[in-house]
Formats: sequence, C-alpha cells, structure tokens
Amino acid sequence: MNEQKQRLTDRPDLMAEWDFDKNSPLLPDGFSMGSNKKVYWICPKGHSYGPKAIYERTRQDGKATGCPYCANKKVLPGYNSLQDLRPDVLCEWDYEKNDKQPSEYVAHTDKKVFWKCSKGHSYQMRICDKTKEKPYGCPVCSNKQLLTGYNDLKTLFPKLAEEWDYENNLTRPKDHIPGDHVKVSWICRHCGTQWTASIKERTYHGTGCPNCAFYFKTSAPEQAVFFYVRKMFPDAINSYSPNYLNRMEIDIYIPQLRIGIEYDGKAWHSNKKRDEFKSKLLKEKGIQLIRIRESSEENLFNDYAVLKSTYKNNLKELEPTIHELLLILKEHSNSKNIPSIDLERDAPAIYAMSEGNKQQRSLASSGEKVLQEWAYDLNRALTPDKVTPGSGKTAYWRCSKCGFVWQQPIKQKVKAGLGCEHCNKTEANLKRTQRKIALGEIKTIVDYPDLLKEWNDPRDPATVSDGNDKHALWKCSVCGYEFKQIVKNRTRQGQGCPRCGRINQAKTRGYAVINVVTGEEYWSIAEAERQTGIAAASIRQCCNGVFQQAGGYRWKYADKHSRK
Repeated sequence: MNEQKQRLTDRPDLMAEWDFDKNSPLLPDGFSMGSNKKVYWICPKGHSYGPKAIYERTRQDGKATGCPYCANKKVLPGYNSLQDLRPDVLCEWDYEKNDKQPSEYVAHTDKKVFWKCSKGHSYQMRICDKTKEKPYGCPVCSNKQLLTGYNDLKTLFPKLAEEWDYENNLTRPKDHIPGDHVKVSWICRHCGTQWTASIKERTYHGTGCPNCAFYFKTSAPEQAVFFYVRKMFPDAINSYSPNYLNRMEIDIYIPQLRIGIEYDGKAWHSNKKRDEFKSKLLKEKGIQLIRIRESSEENLFNDYAVLKSTYKNNLKELEPTIHELLLILKEHSNSKNIPSIDLERDAPAIYAMSEGNKQQRSLASSGEKVLQEWAYDLNRALTPDKVTPGSGKTAYWRCSKCGFVWQQPIKQKVKAGLGCEHCNKTEANLKRTQRKIALGEIKTIVDYPDLLKEWNDPRDPATVSDGNDKHALWKCSVCGYEFKQIVKNRTRQGQGCPRCGRINQAKTRGYAVINVVTGEEYWSIAEAERQTGIAAASIRQCCNGVFQQAGGYRWKYADKHSRK
C-alpha cells in the first residue's frame, strides 16, 4: 500500500507515543504516515520531545528517528547528562573556560571542552574521550602536548638539549616534546660529530652519537637495564673491569650477590671466543653470569641464565626483559622489592645517568699521565672529558719535553705514555752513544784539545760525541766571540769562529783599512766605522783618493790596492 495513503492509526507503536496533551486538539487519525506535520511525541520511557515531522518517524529507508534523549542526541538533565552519568570526571572540568555546565552536555558527546588536571594543566578534549572505557588523561602529563617549561625537551632532557644543532635547526629544544617524531640535526658534545635523528629516537629509543657509541662501548638497552638493577642494588657497578679479566669488562656487576650481567647486542657473535673466555674466568672467581641476548637464548657457555631481549627499536619494548631479570635477582636477595618499570617515565633519568657514567669513564677522570700532553688549543671542542682512555679517536698532543706537536690515536698514546717519538728516539740514541763512548768506539770533544778550549756548553764534553748533529755553545779563543754551531761541523768539517772567518775573508779580499795617522788596522771599513764612529762612506772615499781626510785622519787600504 502507498505510504502516503497509509494512516498513522495503522501504526499502533506510534499511536502509543502520540503526545495527546501537547498536540491537542490534533488527533493521530487525521494524518497519513507521510505527513510533514510536526507534532510532539512521548517515548516508552516517558521522555517528551518534538515537534518532529510524522514522516521522520515512519520512513522506511532506515533513517527513521526516535527519542533523541534515549539515543543521546540531546541532553536531558537528570537522565543522560555528563553530570548525571559521569560525576567522577567532573573534578577535572574547567569551570572558568567552559561557557556551559556539565549538566548541559550529553555524557558521550563528541563536543570539545576544557579540562584541568590535578596538576593544573588546562587542555581541550572531547567529552567522549574522557568518558569511554579507557579514557584519555591529561596530554601534558603524558607528554603528548607541549607545555614549555614543564615537558619540553630542554626541561626534561637538559643534557640532550646541549647537543642541539642551533645553526641547522629552525626550531629550539623548548619547542618540542620528547616524543616528537620530527628529525633534527645534532652535534655530539663529546666528539663534535654531526648527524640527523628524530627526537623520539634520541629520548625513548636510546640512540646516540654513532661515533661515541663505538668508543664508549655501551648501549641504551644496557644503560636501561643498569638503571633498574641499581634501584634494587645500589652497589651495582657499570662497566666493571677487575684485573683478572685482562682489560675486559662486565657490563653490570652486583658485588653483594656476586652476579654479573652481560647485554649482548645483535653483533655479539663477532666476540664469541672472547665471551667464552670471559665466562670461564668469572666461573673460576665464583661469579655467576646472566646474559641478555637480542639474537638467541642458546646457553653456549653454560652461564647461570640466558634471557631473550624483547628490545627491537623502542626501549619501551625492553620492559618485560628487565622485569624477568629483576625476578631472577629477587630470588637471590629475598627481601628486595622489584621497582616500578616505566622506560618512558624514566627516560630523562636514564639519559642523565648514562652521561654521568660516561664522565666517570672519560680520559679526564682516568688520572692518566698523558693528560698533561693534551693539546687543548688544537683539539678545540674535543676535550679529555669527552673521550675514554681506550678511544681510537685521533687527537693532537704536545710533548712536555720538547714541545713537538703531533697527532695520534688516544688509545695508542695512553699505552705509549709521556713523550714523543722524537724524544724517545733521542733518548735511545743517547744511551747507545754513551755506551759506545764508554767502550772507546767513538770520539768525544775531549779528544779535540783546540775545540775543548772553546767549549762553552753546559753539557759535559766527555759525553758529547764528535758526530753529534745538535748545536752547542762555543767561545772563540782568539776574539772571544760567543756563537752556536753544530758539533760535527766543527769536528769533521773544520768550521771555526764565524767572526774570525769574516775578518780573514775581508783581509783576503783587500777590504782591510789602515788609519795612516795612528797606524791602527781594521779588518773592514764597517769595523773601522764601529770602532771610530767615522762614517764608512767617508773612509771609503778617502781610501779611494776622493777625500784627503775622513774624520781628521788619512786612510788607505791595507794592501795598497784601491777598491771602488
């Protein structure tokens, strides 16, 4: 039958919902089901609503409407309002910023309103997100929404913020939450390496400088494990290296339990023989070893326990493994309680602890003597507190003995000790020379009587070989002139006083002059000028016959040959 011609009275269910009081004097038998007349209705629960067109209640396309209060489309105080159904969330209602009251909203509406958490953070969120089975909390407290000075990167990770590349990044650490996925540029505060990584990778995934990850030989998962182990056992030691391990380390050691913990990353197979040797040494010392492996649970070395790491990319994934480890440790201590494990919550503290551990293991804290030869001016940003004694990074060094500057890997320098290759070579040569002198195989200055008279050097001439290629101090036995000259140039090449040499050369070439009046002879015109104060040009002109006198005296060349 055509819907337009059907009478409303043919629908008993709708007749039961007709509001006779509000619709009076209208009666339902006067309308068809397709009428667009708006009338009032009363649902089976007694909710009066309308006016609503009759055809909206009778349409057959699945879009027929009913009571808006039962369907939670409209709020009815005392029935479906937020205040009635969820009074537990009203403690966070922001009465200052919201224009309406909780009684004016349906409990599950998707309308956005303002909330204020117990810590005073104001934020916007849909009402349905606060009232669903697993409601959302404060986005500021959960670090989902930025609040500068409270949960920004600079506030929560101050040490990490020091590595922010201000030159290449357009934003600042205070503009980001720690869980931000955006990739930015970083500059390592230890070695100066520049690289790109997302903020979340650095804060919650534990990634760091790719260069230092090799030199400091530690990992973010290892540091996370150590953080919670130390909460249970304050005496726990990170990177424990006793003498009997021959420069090897235990990642984590608990003295009171005599238990060691090793975190083996994906590349642990490359050190299989070393790990087997380490396990053997520890067993001999009565130390039980627990291994956490990312790649295998196989107990190859008969260790106390081997755990499979649940870590893949995010440190949060490591929580089950840490909990399993702490349960094992609890069995050995009985009275210890397992601490709460939340790697997102504790990420700032873990990072700060890791940086502190690096500082303790740095070259600056090692007390190595080679620190006095560190060339701070040439190494610039690379300082001893940013590297370990075992680092393979190359640095500048300045010899404390001779001042020679050179580059050398830190690990090699620590092993070599103070001094440079030049000094070490010189010392070795000196010892060899002294031995030959004692055996009479080579001569010394003492074997040259004429040179011994002119020796003016603080060194003992009996210890200086005649082939020495270093400068020595001399004093001419003829003119008293003091000068420096290489030893072997005097002993083997016959070099003498440079001043006497110039005088003899001048005399040979005829440059010597004589004061005819006084009879004094000078080895050069310049020497005559220095001793008499008479201009050299005047003396030369007089010797050449241009002037009769120079300075009141007559002058001539000593060999009587004119020089023009």
